[in-house]
This record gives sequence, structure tokens and C-alpha cells, in this order.
Amino acid sequence: MKQGGQDAERPPASIEEFFTAQLAVNAQCMKELAVPPEADCPAFVHMAWGFASLHLVTVLFCAFIVMFFLGLARENATPL
Repeated sequence: MKQGGQDAERPPASIEEFFTAQLAVNAQCMKELAVPPEADCPAFVHMAWGFASLHLVTVLFCAFIVMFFLGLARENATPL
């Protein structure tokens, strides 16, 4: 494990990172859930890490929640 900096292994902090860490464990290139994946992991794990680093699922999930609450607020608004 590298010390400090962006490349140090750490526990997954988002759902995307958790799925990437789980892929690495299932591919038997890492023994525990940690990100980023080690260099000897297969290419599909590194591709998943590249996708996870964009945090698209988290952003979409938050946007969905905001749109849901805005829709509720609009339905419950009383006309003047």
C-alpha cells in the first residue's frame, strides 16, 4: 500500500467504489474491499474504477431525489 496521496488504498466511499472493490475481490486480485484497485487486477476492474471515479450513479441518484421532492412540492402547493 502506498503512503498518502491519491494512490493510497482506502475503504470504498460511494456505491460505485464499493462495486469496483467487490469486482476486484471477486477477480481475486485483492483480498479486501479497498480502492483504487491494484495494478495486477484485470482490465475490466480498472475500467470499472474509471467509471466509478466519475460518480455518475451517485449524481443521478441525488438528482432523482431532488426531482422527486420538487414534484411533491409542486403537487402540494396551494394556488394563490
